[in-house]
Amino acid sequence: MKSNNLINKEKTLVVITGTTKGLGKSLKKVFQNFNILEINRTHETKNGITLDLSSREIDIKKFCDLINKCNKIIFISNASTIDPISNIDCINEKDIEESIYTNYINPSKIILNILKSQKQFVIINITSGAAFMTNTKLALYSASKASMHRFIEILKEEEKNNPKALYVDNFDPGRMQTEMQSNLIESKQLDNNFGALNKPEKIADDIYKLTGRYI
Repeated sequence: MKSNNLINKEKTLVVITGTTKGLGKSLKKVFQNFNILEINRTHETKNGITLDLSSREIDIKKFCDLINKCNKIIFISNASTIDPISNIDCINEKDIEESIYTNYINPSKIILNILKSQKQFVIINITSGAAFMTNTKLALYSASKASMHRFIEILKEEEKNNPKALYVDNFDPGRMQTEMQSNLIESKQLDNNFGALNKPEKIADDIYKLTGRYI
């Protein structure tokens, strides 16, 4: 961003979940010149807080205190879990809870608190084509990503006339060169050219360009 955005920069908070690897790590890099709040399960950084999104109960008070100090929030819901990669008859109740809480329930709680903050906001959900496909061994991932995708689509419709809602949408990065895809290829024994998949750095740059006008 150019220097004429410095005033706005100090009033905008870029919130990114899952910044320790993959797309999240690349997003952290492209937004490094702005005020970033990283949300990770266990890895707390100088610019972050820990929230275990797989947990039934999360303490969101610290997050709410931080967003109340800014005028504008850019939230990129990136963190997700694809595990377990197995048939439905092999999963257990804990697997179901961790998937739905990580991929849908807790990101939705974060969004709810952003709406209640009455700040200007941008909300981008990193969605997946798996939400619309019948993939064996991916029932939990597909179902939870489908739930979050639909949640965002409805939110987008409900907030379309809200002047504080600067931008709300799902963003499908396609298949990327990440650890998640590597594990998927290995677990499902897919014959894929990993090197031909999208690079996280390129996707992060696309998201940066998309949100840049609102910072």
